[in-house]
Amino acid sequence: MPDLKRTPHNGYHYHLSDEALLKYMQWSIETRLTWLEEANQFLFVALSEENKRIREGLRKGEL
Repeated sequence: MPDLKRTPHNGYHYHLSDEALLKYMQWSIETRLTWLEEANQFLFVALSEENKRIREGLRKGEL
């Protein structure tokens, strides 16, 4: 599980273990892109409009 931390002016960042990064690096580019697309599709359906607004604000560092 990533270690999620807020930053004062840059939204948020998180830390992954070396083990998690090494495992991810073993995935093919196609697998990585498929995982990313599926995660984005899930979030688009699962999040409320309010949560989407908050997520975008966090991403931009506005919240």
